[in-house]
Amino acid sequence: MSHTRTGKFPIGFRRIASAWQRDLQTVIDFAKANRFAGIDVDAVTPANIQSIASAGLRIGMVRNFFTQRSFRNCILGLGLFLGLGARAPNTYAHPRPAVTVGVYYFDGWNYKNSHLTKELATRFAYRKPIWGWYDNTEAIMREQIDLAADHDIAFFAFDWFYKTVANNHALHLFLKASNRNRMKFCVMLTSTITPKEWNNCSRRLLAYFKQPTYLRLRGQAFLIIYNPGGLIHNFGGVAAMRKAFGQLRAKAKKEGIPGIQIAGIHSPVNLNNLVQAGYNEVTGYKYRPFRYDAFVLHSRPKPFSELIASSRRKFNTFVGAPLLYIPAITVGCDHRGTNDFRPSDWFPRTPHYLERFVRMGVRWIYHFHHGSSSPAKRVLMLGAWNEYGSDAFLTPTASRGDAYLDAVKRAVATPPNAYSGELPAMREIVKPPHSSGDK
Repeated sequence: MSHTRTGKFPIGFRRIASAWQRDLQTVIDFAKANRFAGIDVDAVTPANIQSIASAGLRIGMVRNFFTQRSFRNCILGLGLFLGLGARAPNTYAHPRPAVTVGVYYFDGWNYKNSHLTKELATRFAYRKPIWGWYDNTEAIMREQIDLAADHDIAFFAFDWFYKTVANNHALHLFLKASNRNRMKFCVMLTSTITPKEWNNCSRRLLAYFKQPTYLRLRGQAFLIIYNPGGLIHNFGGVAAMRKAFGQLRAKAKKEGIPGIQIAGIHSPVNLNNLVQAGYNEVTGYKYRPFRYDAFVLHSRPKPFSELIASSRRKFNTFVGAPLLYIPAITVGCDHRGTNDFRPSDWFPRTPHYLERFVRMGVRWIYHFHHGSSSPAKRVLMLGAWNEYGSDAFLTPTASRGDAYLDAVKRAVATPPNAYSGELPAMREIVKPPHSSGDK
Protein backbone atom coordinates (compact mmCIF):
# COMPACT_ATOMS: atom_id res chain seq x y z
CA MET A 1 0.00 0.00 0.00
CA SER A 2 1.38 3.43 -0.97
CA HIS A 3 1.88 6.10 1.70
CA THR A 4 3.31 9.60 1.72
CA ARG A 5 6.89 9.95 2.91
CA THR A 6 5.92 12.58 5.43
CA GLY A 7 3.20 11.55 7.80
CA LYS A 8 2.68 8.13 6.22
CA PHE A 9 -0.74 9.12 4.90
CA PRO A 10 -2.38 6.61 2.52
CA ILE A 11 -2.40 7.59 -1.15
CA GLY A 12 -5.62 7.17 -3.09
CA PHE A 13 -6.45 7.26 -6.78
CA ARG A 14 -8.88 9.95 -7.99
CA ARG A 15 -11.37 8.68 -10.54
CA ILE A 16 -12.28 11.18 -13.27
CA ALA A 17 -14.53 11.14 -16.34
CA SER A 18 -12.12 9.65 -18.88
CA ALA A 19 -13.47 6.79 -20.98
CA TRP A 20 -11.53 3.91 -19.40
CA GLN A 21 -12.55 4.97 -15.89
CA ARG A 22 -16.30 4.69 -16.47
CA ASP A 23 -16.18 1.02 -15.51
CA LEU A 24 -15.70 0.89 -11.74
CA GLN A 25 -14.28 -2.64 -11.78
CA THR A 26 -11.53 -1.52 -14.18
CA VAL A 27 -10.61 1.30 -11.81
CA ILE A 28 -10.58 -1.10 -8.84
CA ASP A 29 -8.22 -3.48 -10.67
CA PHE A 30 -5.94 -0.58 -11.63
CA ALA A 31 -5.82 0.77 -8.08
CA LYS A 32 -4.95 -2.62 -6.60
CA ALA A 33 -2.31 -3.32 -9.26
CA ASN A 34 -0.61 0.01 -8.51
CA ARG A 35 -0.88 -0.33 -4.73
CA PHE A 36 -3.20 2.61 -4.13
CA ALA A 37 -4.87 2.67 -0.73
CA GLY A 38 -8.26 3.87 -1.92
CA ILE A 39 -10.34 5.42 -4.67
CA ASP A 40 -12.09 8.75 -5.01
CA VAL A 41 -15.27 7.48 -6.72
CA ASP A 42 -16.66 10.94 -7.62
CA ALA A 43 -20.20 9.78 -6.82
CA VAL A 44 -20.66 7.54 -3.79
CA THR A 45 -23.52 5.05 -3.87
CA PRO A 46 -24.17 2.01 -1.67
CA ALA A 47 -23.37 -0.24 -4.65
CA ASN A 48 -20.01 1.49 -5.26
CA ILE A 49 -19.17 1.34 -1.56
CA GLN A 50 -19.81 -2.39 -1.45
CA SER A 51 -17.70 -3.08 -4.57
CA ILE A 52 -14.72 -1.04 -3.41
CA ALA A 53 -14.82 -2.17 0.22
CA SER A 54 -15.00 -5.83 -0.79
CA ALA A 55 -11.82 -5.30 -2.84
CA GLY A 56 -9.98 -4.18 0.30
CA LEU A 57 -9.77 -0.53 -0.74
CA ARG A 58 -10.82 2.63 1.05
CA ILE A 59 -13.23 5.19 -0.32
CA GLY A 60 -12.72 8.93 -0.52
CA MET A 61 -14.32 11.96 -2.13
CA VAL A 62 -12.42 15.04 -3.26
CA ARG A 63 -15.14 17.66 -3.50
CA ASN A 64 -15.91 21.09 -2.13
CA PHE A 65 -19.63 20.59 -2.69
CA PHE A 66 -21.94 17.63 -3.20
CA THR A 67 -23.89 17.44 -6.44
CA GLN A 68 -23.95 13.84 -7.59
CA ARG A 69 -25.37 11.94 -4.62
CA SER A 70 -26.99 12.55 -1.30
CA PHE A 71 -25.04 13.79 1.71
CA ARG A 72 -25.77 10.50 3.45
CA ASN A 73 -23.88 8.47 0.86
CA CYS A 74 -20.94 10.90 0.97
CA ILE A 75 -20.64 10.43 4.73
CA LEU A 76 -20.73 6.65 4.31
CA GLY A 77 -17.92 6.83 1.77
CA LEU A 78 -15.74 9.16 3.84
CA GLY A 79 -16.27 6.95 6.87
CA LEU A 80 -14.88 3.94 5.05
CA PHE A 81 -11.96 5.96 3.67
CA LEU A 82 -10.94 7.22 7.10
CA GLY A 83 -11.52 3.87 8.78
CA LEU A 84 -14.20 5.22 11.09
CA GLY A 85 -16.32 2.11 10.96
CA ALA A 86 -19.22 3.36 8.88
CA ARG A 87 -22.22 1.10 8.74
CA ALA A 88 -22.35 -1.48 6.01
CA PRO A 89 -24.32 -0.55 2.88
CA ASN A 90 -28.10 -1.04 2.92
CA THR A 91 -28.32 -1.10 6.73
CA TYR A 92 -29.51 2.51 7.02
CA ALA A 93 -33.17 3.33 7.42
CA HIS A 94 -34.87 4.28 4.16
CA PRO A 95 -38.55 5.06 3.64
CA ARG A 96 -40.36 2.44 1.64
CA PRO A 97 -41.51 3.87 -1.71
CA ALA A 98 -45.21 4.66 -1.68
CA VAL A 99 -45.64 3.29 -5.21
CA THR A 100 -43.86 1.09 -7.73
CA VAL A 101 -42.16 3.48 -10.17
CA GLY A 102 -41.35 2.60 -13.75
CA VAL A 103 -39.70 4.75 -16.39
CA TYR A 104 -39.74 4.46 -20.17
CA TYR A 105 -36.31 3.85 -21.70
CA PHE A 106 -35.84 5.20 -25.23
CA ASP A 107 -33.03 3.41 -27.10
CA GLY A 108 -32.10 6.28 -29.41
CA TRP A 109 -28.53 6.80 -28.31
CA ASN A 110 -26.32 4.25 -29.97
CA TYR A 111 -24.23 4.74 -33.08
CA LYS A 112 -26.62 2.73 -35.27
CA ASN A 113 -29.70 4.56 -34.02
CA SER A 114 -28.71 8.08 -33.07
CA HIS A 115 -31.24 10.82 -32.37
CA LEU A 116 -28.54 13.39 -31.68
CA THR A 117 -29.59 16.54 -33.54
CA LYS A 118 -27.63 19.68 -34.27
CA GLU A 119 -29.84 21.56 -31.82
CA LEU A 120 -29.12 19.06 -29.05
CA ALA A 121 -25.37 19.16 -29.65
CA THR A 122 -25.27 22.96 -29.54
CA ARG A 123 -28.21 24.94 -28.19
CA PHE A 124 -29.35 22.24 -25.78
CA ALA A 125 -25.99 20.67 -24.95
CA TYR A 126 -26.76 21.09 -21.25
CA ARG A 127 -29.06 18.06 -21.58
CA LYS A 128 -26.12 15.74 -22.30
CA PRO A 129 -25.76 13.04 -19.63
CA ILE A 130 -22.53 12.74 -17.68
CA TRP A 131 -21.39 9.74 -19.76
CA GLY A 132 -21.95 11.54 -23.08
CA TRP A 133 -24.67 11.31 -25.71
CA TYR A 134 -24.13 7.62 -26.46
CA ASP A 135 -24.97 4.90 -23.96
CA ASN A 136 -24.17 1.76 -25.94
CA THR A 137 -21.73 0.06 -23.54
CA GLU A 138 -22.31 -2.40 -20.72
CA ALA A 139 -20.46 -0.15 -18.28
CA ILE A 140 -22.85 2.75 -18.92
CA MET A 141 -25.85 0.45 -18.61
CA ARG A 142 -24.58 -0.76 -15.24
CA GLU A 143 -24.22 2.84 -14.14
CA GLN A 144 -27.77 3.62 -15.25
CA ILE A 145 -29.14 0.62 -13.37
CA ASP A 146 -27.40 1.76 -10.19
CA LEU A 147 -28.70 5.31 -10.65
CA ALA A 148 -32.26 4.15 -11.16
CA ALA A 149 -32.24 1.63 -8.30
CA ASP A 150 -30.60 4.09 -5.90
CA HIS A 151 -33.44 6.53 -6.59
CA ASP A 152 -36.31 4.06 -6.03
CA ILE A 153 -37.11 3.43 -9.69
CA ALA A 154 -38.27 -0.17 -9.76
CA PHE A 155 -38.18 -0.97 -13.47
CA PHE A 156 -37.28 0.17 -16.98
CA ALA A 157 -39.98 -0.12 -19.62
CA PHE A 158 -37.93 -0.52 -22.80
CA ASP A 159 -39.35 0.72 -26.10
CA TRP A 160 -39.24 -2.56 -28.03
CA PHE A 161 -39.26 -2.72 -31.82
CA TYR A 162 -40.16 -5.94 -33.58
CA LYS A 163 -38.41 -5.17 -36.87
CA THR A 164 -35.54 -2.80 -36.00
CA VAL A 165 -32.88 -4.69 -34.05
CA ALA A 166 -30.71 -1.58 -33.58
CA ASN A 167 -33.50 -0.02 -31.52
CA ASN A 168 -33.33 -2.85 -28.96
CA HIS A 169 -29.63 -2.57 -28.18
CA ALA A 170 -30.12 -1.08 -24.72
CA LEU A 171 -32.42 -3.94 -23.67
CA HIS A 172 -29.76 -6.46 -24.65
CA LEU A 173 -27.18 -4.51 -22.62
CA PHE A 174 -29.53 -4.59 -19.63
CA LEU A 175 -29.86 -8.38 -19.87
CA LYS A 176 -26.04 -8.69 -19.88
CA ALA A 177 -25.46 -6.28 -16.98
CA SER A 178 -23.94 -7.88 -13.88
CA ASN A 179 -26.15 -5.72 -11.62
CA ARG A 180 -29.43 -6.28 -13.51
CA ASN A 181 -30.96 -7.93 -10.46
CA ARG A 182 -31.18 -4.53 -8.78
CA MET A 183 -34.31 -3.69 -10.77
CA LYS A 184 -36.94 -5.19 -13.07
CA PHE A 185 -37.71 -4.56 -16.71
CA CYS A 186 -40.60 -4.90 -19.09
CA VAL A 187 -41.13 -4.14 -22.77
CA MET A 188 -43.45 -1.81 -24.60
CA LEU A 189 -44.36 -3.18 -28.01
CA THR A 190 -43.79 -0.08 -30.13
CA SER A 191 -44.16 -1.64 -33.58
CA THR A 192 -47.63 -2.00 -35.08
CA ILE A 193 -47.30 -5.55 -36.36
CA THR A 194 -49.54 -7.66 -38.59
CA PRO A 195 -51.26 -11.01 -37.90
CA LYS A 196 -48.62 -12.77 -40.03
CA GLU A 197 -45.92 -11.50 -37.69
CA TRP A 198 -47.76 -12.34 -34.48
CA ASN A 199 -46.44 -15.87 -33.93
CA ASN A 200 -42.82 -14.83 -34.26
CA CYS A 201 -43.43 -11.72 -32.19
CA SER A 202 -45.07 -13.85 -29.47
CA ARG A 203 -42.09 -16.20 -29.40
CA ARG A 204 -39.70 -13.31 -28.83
CA LEU A 205 -41.90 -11.74 -26.18
CA LEU A 206 -42.16 -15.03 -24.28
CA ALA A 207 -38.36 -15.23 -24.16
CA TYR A 208 -38.35 -11.92 -22.32
CA PHE A 209 -41.21 -12.92 -20.03
CA LYS A 210 -39.19 -15.90 -18.82
CA GLN A 211 -36.29 -13.72 -17.70
CA PRO A 212 -36.00 -13.73 -13.87
CA THR A 213 -35.89 -9.92 -13.81
CA TYR A 214 -38.96 -9.44 -15.99
CA LEU A 215 -41.58 -7.34 -14.21
CA ARG A 216 -44.68 -9.08 -12.92
CA LEU A 217 -47.75 -7.23 -11.71
CA ARG A 218 -50.18 -9.20 -9.58
CA GLY A 219 -48.00 -12.23 -10.36
CA GLN A 220 -48.29 -11.86 -14.15
CA ALA A 221 -45.88 -10.62 -16.81
CA PHE A 222 -46.52 -6.96 -17.67
CA LEU A 223 -46.68 -5.97 -21.35
CA ILE A 224 -47.35 -2.46 -22.67
CA ILE A 225 -48.75 -1.80 -26.16
CA TYR A 226 -47.83 1.61 -27.56
CA ASN A 227 -50.47 1.82 -30.28
CA PRO A 228 -53.44 -0.37 -29.30
CA GLY A 229 -55.75 1.26 -31.83
CA GLY A 230 -53.35 0.60 -34.69
CA LEU A 231 -52.86 -2.99 -33.57
CA ILE A 232 -56.62 -3.61 -33.45
CA HIS A 233 -56.93 -2.11 -36.92
CA ASN A 234 -54.18 -4.34 -38.33
CA PHE A 235 -55.80 -7.45 -36.86
CA GLY A 236 -59.19 -6.56 -38.27
CA GLY A 237 -61.11 -5.75 -35.08
CA VAL A 238 -61.40 -6.37 -31.36
CA ALA A 239 -62.48 -10.01 -31.71
CA ALA A 240 -59.37 -10.93 -33.70
CA MET A 241 -57.19 -8.99 -31.29
CA ARG A 242 -58.70 -10.79 -28.30
CA LYS A 243 -58.04 -14.13 -29.99
CA ALA A 244 -54.40 -13.19 -30.62
CA PHE A 245 -53.90 -12.12 -27.01
CA GLY A 246 -55.57 -15.35 -25.91
CA GLN A 247 -53.07 -17.36 -27.94
CA LEU A 248 -50.19 -15.44 -26.36
CA ARG A 249 -51.54 -16.05 -22.87
CA ALA A 250 -52.05 -19.75 -23.57
CA LYS A 251 -48.46 -20.09 -24.76
CA ALA A 252 -47.28 -18.25 -21.67
CA LYS A 253 -49.02 -20.73 -19.36
CA LYS A 254 -47.38 -23.62 -21.19
CA GLU A 255 -44.03 -21.92 -20.52
CA GLY A 256 -44.80 -21.67 -16.80
CA ILE A 257 -45.82 -17.99 -16.83
CA PRO A 258 -49.02 -17.56 -14.75
CA GLY A 259 -50.49 -14.92 -17.03
CA ILE A 260 -49.96 -11.62 -18.86
CA GLN A 261 -51.19 -8.20 -17.81
CA ILE A 262 -51.56 -6.08 -20.96
CA ALA A 263 -51.70 -2.29 -20.75
CA GLY A 264 -52.46 -0.05 -23.70
CA ILE A 265 -51.13 3.46 -24.13
CA HIS A 266 -54.26 5.58 -24.28
CA SER A 267 -54.91 6.87 -27.78
CA PRO A 268 -58.07 7.93 -29.64
CA VAL A 269 -59.68 4.53 -29.13
CA ASN A 270 -62.77 3.59 -27.16
CA LEU A 271 -61.84 2.08 -23.79
CA ASN A 272 -64.64 -0.46 -24.13
CA ASN A 273 -62.93 -1.69 -27.30
CA LEU A 274 -59.75 -2.25 -25.29
CA VAL A 275 -61.71 -4.24 -22.72
CA GLN A 276 -63.22 -6.42 -25.44
CA ALA A 277 -59.78 -6.84 -27.05
CA GLY A 278 -58.37 -8.31 -23.85
CA TYR A 279 -56.51 -5.41 -22.22
CA ASN A 280 -56.20 -5.23 -18.42
CA GLU A 281 -54.96 -1.67 -17.90
CA VAL A 282 -54.53 1.60 -19.70
CA THR A 283 -51.65 4.03 -19.19
CA GLY A 284 -49.86 6.89 -20.93
CA TYR A 285 -46.47 7.78 -22.34
CA LYS A 286 -46.00 11.56 -22.44
CA TYR A 287 -48.87 14.01 -22.45
CA ARG A 288 -48.60 17.21 -24.46
CA PRO A 289 -51.10 19.82 -23.26
CA PHE A 290 -51.26 21.52 -26.65
CA ARG A 291 -52.00 20.93 -30.29
CA TYR A 292 -49.71 21.81 -33.15
CA ASP A 293 -50.98 24.91 -34.90
CA ALA A 294 -49.96 25.61 -38.47
CA PHE A 295 -50.57 29.31 -37.87
CA VAL A 296 -48.20 29.57 -34.88
CA LEU A 297 -44.88 30.93 -36.11
CA HIS A 298 -42.97 30.90 -32.82
CA SER A 299 -42.80 28.56 -29.85
CA ARG A 300 -43.86 29.96 -26.50
CA PRO A 301 -42.73 29.12 -22.97
CA LYS A 302 -45.49 28.37 -20.49
CA PRO A 303 -45.49 27.62 -16.76
CA PHE A 304 -44.70 24.02 -15.85
CA SER A 305 -47.66 24.16 -13.47
CA GLU A 306 -49.91 24.16 -16.54
CA LEU A 307 -48.40 20.84 -17.59
CA ILE A 308 -49.11 19.43 -14.12
CA ALA A 309 -52.67 20.72 -14.07
CA SER A 310 -53.35 19.46 -17.59
CA SER A 311 -52.11 15.99 -16.67
CA ARG A 312 -54.26 15.93 -13.54
CA ARG A 313 -57.30 16.68 -15.67
CA LYS A 314 -56.23 13.86 -17.98
CA PHE A 315 -55.92 11.48 -15.02
CA ASN A 316 -59.40 12.41 -13.83
CA THR A 317 -60.96 11.34 -17.13
CA PHE A 318 -60.14 7.74 -16.15
CA VAL A 319 -61.99 7.83 -12.83
CA GLY A 320 -64.60 5.07 -13.09
CA ALA A 321 -63.15 3.80 -16.38
CA PRO A 322 -63.68 0.13 -17.29
CA LEU A 323 -59.89 -0.41 -17.16
CA LEU A 324 -57.46 0.30 -14.33
CA TYR A 325 -55.51 3.46 -15.13
CA ILE A 326 -51.75 3.70 -14.45
CA PRO A 327 -50.87 7.41 -14.29
CA ALA A 328 -48.02 8.64 -16.48
CA ILE A 329 -45.91 11.64 -15.50
CA THR A 330 -44.40 13.71 -18.33
CA VAL A 331 -41.06 14.63 -16.76
CA GLY A 332 -40.30 17.28 -19.37
CA CYS A 333 -41.95 18.87 -22.40
CA ASP A 334 -39.72 20.95 -24.66
CA HIS A 335 -39.45 19.47 -28.14
CA ARG A 336 -37.11 22.09 -29.56
CA GLY A 337 -34.23 19.61 -29.56
CA THR A 338 -35.91 17.14 -31.93
CA ASN A 339 -35.64 16.93 -35.71
CA ASP A 340 -39.39 17.11 -36.25
CA PHE A 341 -40.05 20.12 -34.01
CA ARG A 342 -42.91 22.31 -35.06
CA PRO A 343 -43.86 25.59 -33.38
CA SER A 344 -45.59 24.78 -30.11
CA ASP A 345 -45.59 25.60 -26.42
CA TRP A 346 -42.77 24.42 -24.18
CA PHE A 347 -42.53 24.19 -20.41
CA PRO A 348 -39.34 25.19 -18.54
CA ARG A 349 -38.86 22.75 -15.69
CA THR A 350 -36.99 22.54 -12.41
CA PRO A 351 -36.46 19.65 -9.98
CA HIS A 352 -38.84 21.38 -7.58
CA TYR A 353 -41.73 21.29 -10.03
CA LEU A 354 -40.97 17.73 -11.11
CA GLU A 355 -41.19 16.70 -7.45
CA ARG A 356 -44.58 18.39 -7.19
CA PHE A 357 -45.72 16.59 -10.35
CA VAL A 358 -44.67 13.15 -9.12
CA ARG A 359 -46.26 13.79 -5.72
CA MET A 360 -49.50 14.70 -7.45
CA GLY A 361 -49.37 11.37 -9.29
CA VAL A 362 -48.78 9.44 -6.06
CA ARG A 363 -51.62 11.28 -4.36
CA TRP A 364 -53.95 10.54 -7.27
CA ILE A 365 -53.14 6.83 -7.06
CA TYR A 366 -53.87 6.69 -3.34
CA HIS A 367 -57.11 8.60 -3.72
CA PHE A 368 -58.58 6.58 -6.58
CA HIS A 369 -56.84 3.21 -6.10
CA HIS A 370 -57.44 3.06 -2.36
CA GLY A 371 -58.20 -0.65 -2.56
CA SER A 372 -54.59 -1.43 -3.47
CA SER A 373 -52.76 -2.12 -0.22
CA SER A 374 -49.37 -3.00 -1.70
CA PRO A 375 -46.94 -0.74 -3.61
CA ALA A 376 -46.65 -3.57 -6.15
CA LYS A 377 -50.29 -2.87 -7.06
CA ARG A 378 -49.81 0.90 -7.15
CA VAL A 379 -47.80 1.73 -10.26
CA LEU A 380 -46.64 5.11 -11.56
CA MET A 381 -45.00 5.56 -14.96
CA LEU A 382 -42.51 8.29 -15.80
CA GLY A 383 -41.89 9.45 -19.34
CA ALA A 384 -39.04 9.24 -19.81
CA TRP A 385 -35.56 8.20 -18.69
CA ASN A 386 -33.62 9.58 -21.64
CA GLU A 387 -35.66 11.47 -24.24
CA TYR A 388 -33.27 14.38 -24.51
CA GLY A 389 -34.78 15.91 -27.63
CA SER A 390 -38.03 16.65 -25.80
CA ASP A 391 -36.35 17.50 -22.46
CA ALA A 392 -38.05 14.43 -20.95
CA PHE A 393 -35.15 12.83 -19.11
CA LEU A 394 -33.96 12.03 -15.60
CA THR A 395 -30.33 11.09 -16.23
CA PRO A 396 -27.65 13.16 -14.44
CA THR A 397 -25.97 16.05 -16.24
CA ALA A 398 -22.92 18.18 -15.51
CA SER A 399 -25.06 21.20 -14.63
CA ARG A 400 -27.80 19.51 -12.59
CA GLY A 401 -26.17 16.38 -11.23
CA ASP A 402 -28.80 13.97 -9.91
CA ALA A 403 -31.29 16.74 -9.11
CA TYR A 404 -34.20 15.29 -11.10
CA LEU A 405 -33.60 11.77 -9.82
CA ASP A 406 -33.41 13.11 -6.27
CA ALA A 407 -36.73 14.88 -6.85
CA VAL A 408 -38.37 11.60 -7.87
CA LYS A 409 -36.95 9.80 -4.87
CA ARG A 410 -38.21 12.42 -2.43
CA ALA A 411 -41.65 12.42 -4.02
CA VAL A 412 -42.23 8.66 -3.91
CA ALA A 413 -40.83 8.33 -0.38
CA THR A 414 -43.20 10.94 1.04
CA PRO A 415 -46.34 9.50 2.69
CA PRO A 416 -49.38 10.49 0.60
CA ASN A 417 -51.07 12.12 3.58
CA ALA A 418 -48.15 14.53 3.91
CA TYR A 419 -49.27 16.63 0.95
CA SER A 420 -52.42 17.60 -0.87
CA GLY A 421 -53.47 16.46 -4.32
CA GLU A 422 -54.48 20.02 -5.13
CA LEU A 423 -51.92 22.48 -6.39
CA PRO A 424 -52.12 25.89 -4.71
CA ALA A 425 -51.66 29.03 -6.74
CA MET A 426 -47.98 29.55 -7.43
CA ARG A 427 -45.85 32.06 -9.25
CA GLU A 428 -43.40 30.90 -11.87
CA ILE A 429 -40.77 32.74 -13.85
CA VAL A 430 -41.17 31.69 -17.45
CA LYS A 431 -37.92 32.25 -19.26
CA PRO A 432 -37.88 33.80 -22.75
CA PRO A 433 -37.81 31.46 -25.78
CA HIS A 434 -34.06 31.83 -26.30
CA SER A 435 -33.31 30.52 -22.81
CA SER A 436 -32.75 26.85 -22.02
CA GLY A 437 -34.99 26.90 -18.98
CA ASP A 438 -32.77 24.30 -17.29
CA LYS A 439 -29.34 25.79 -16.84
